[in-house]
Amino acid sequence: MYLMQDGRMFYSGGHTFGNGLPGTGASLYNWQTAQIWDVPGLRQKDMRDQAGSVLLGPAQDQKVMIVGGGNTDGNVAAINLVDIIDLKQPNPGYVPGPDLPGPGKTYVNLLNLPDRTVLAANGARYNRSDNVMTAAIYQPATNSWTSIGADPVGRNYHSSAILLPDGRVAVLGSNPLDNSYDTRISVYSPRYMFNGTRPTITAAPGSAKYGQQMTLQTTGTIKAAQLMSPMSATHQTDTNARLVDLPMTTSGGTVSATVPGNPNLLPPGPYMLTVLDTNNLPSIAKWVWIS
Repeated sequence: MYLMQDGRMFYSGGHTFGNGLPGTGASLYNWQTAQIWDVPGLRQKDMRDQAGSVLLGPAQDQKVMIVGGGNTDGNVAAINLVDIIDLKQPNPGYVPGPDLPGPGKTYVNLLNLPDRTVLAANGARYNRSDNVMTAAIYQPATNSWTSIGADPVGRNYHSSAILLPDGRVAVLGSNPLDNSYDTRISVYSPRYMFNGTRPTITAAPGSAKYGQQMTLQTTGTIKAAQLMSPMSATHQTDTNARLVDLPMTTSGGTVSATVPGNPNLLPPGPYMLTVLDTNNLPSIAKWVWIS
């Protein structure tokens, strides 16, 4: 369930255990008027058990992507289908995206990275078994996937991926059918860790209010500023995860970034503040509290 910028909720169709809900498998909810609408276009809605879904960055675009999934009751082979929806449309519906590279997988974790790409990691073909050792990066700008080196540890049920403030990703967990639990942690370093000198934020406020302008001191040639929520994923999905663009101007090393005024777009709480340079390299994050 994703909070939309207009205050409604979107149910992506990703679920846990068995078939999806009756109907199309995805829905819009207006909790204030107690109304629900089916949303069309989700393919194989009964094969979205333990699928991954994510609110693509920037959150202002209001696009949600759902990837893979299976059916733990039927225990048939997982799928690699990808569907994407633009919730800004008057009558939104899913449209097919590019298939996830490799075999289908359930238990796939999707994670926004600060360069505005998405990491897809972990997975298995069947209910808590037959790990799929692949990983890929989704490029929203080109609507395409690039395969990357896989986690050396097989991970399925109850696995998770967590963005760290320096831009790396901690990948952890797995609870296979024998009821063991993998305690090893892997760390993925995206390519921006190695592609040149990253920009830095040398000074930033520790808190900001809705609609407020923040003054940042930076190094590098900055093209964007953004806030990213800390991770709280369960069953492959973090419904609060979001990358929110901050409208900004620059003057030398000073960046003036404006916090959006809509708490539906940016729920209150702690965020990782980063900047992107013109080479699409992100800074290490500074923590800021939005209220």
